[in-house]
Amino acid sequence: MKLKNILKTCGIFHILLGLFIIFLLIFSVKTIAGNVSGETLRLVRGTADVVAASNMGIGFLLIYCSSIKDKASLRKVLSGELALM
Repeated sequence: MKLKNILKTCGIFHILLGLFIIFLLIFSVKTIAGNVSGETLRLVRGTADVVAASNMGIGFLLIYCSSIKDKASLRKVLSGELALM
């Protein structure tokens, strides 16, 4: 598999994970949280918002980086993605 395809695939997975987290926050809070206080729910939502936004940002960045022509630079980006994981 080419390095560009790997970057695009990882980027798409990051975006899908971010969208999935946002979907969970919007539609299924009552089923997941149950009887949790409002303060705890706000704390969890705030943290999950940050994680979802960073996943989506990383996904778009990886898709953008897939247009790099230099193989050494692509390997550096992939090694950074591996360290992030």
